[in-house]
Amino acid sequence: MQAYLGVKFHSDNRNRPLIESITEVLAAAGYQTVCIVRDLEGWGAKSFAPSELMERTFAIIEEGCNFQTERALGSIKT
Repeated sequence: MQAYLGVKFHSDNRNRPLIESITEVLAAAGYQTVCIVRDLEGWGAKSFAPSELMERTFAIIEEGCNFQTERALGSIKT
């Protein structure tokens, strides 16, 4: 199973430990995770135009990923 992790990314990677913790929990539950900041941007090593980033993101989600998101008020699953 695949899970797309939608999470607020910070340029200084201050929430990288949180992202890594969430992906570890999902991996333990049997999910392969996709996280844009980690997988496409290499933790800030690469950048994309917003339109290209959204195209790539939607293509990943449409491949059949479960969708996990984090927001300031907590986490939700859709």
